[in-house]
Amino acid sequence: MGSMSRKPRAGSDRDRGINPPARWALTSAEVRVVQSLATGLRPSEMATSFGLSVHTIRTHLKRAMVKAGVHSQAALVVRVYSSGS
Repeated sequence: MGSMSRKPRAGSDRDRGINPPARWALTSAEVRVVQSLATGLRPSEMATSFGLSVHTIRTHLKRAMVKAGVHSQAALVVRVYSSGS
């Protein structure tokens, strides 16, 4: 089995309107979940929309929060969208 962590392609976060510092290295799944969170979707709605389990969505959120150094989903959205601007 391959490695569980993947590095996103260069510029992939910027292409999605998110500009986190390179040290965060958000995966494409984490970016997608953060964007959905920013639009007001709940984890259960994301799970249905993306065809994933709520547990997987919450894992993506938790990992993005750790990378961003925040402790809430609201702080995650603020930190990700305000970084580098």
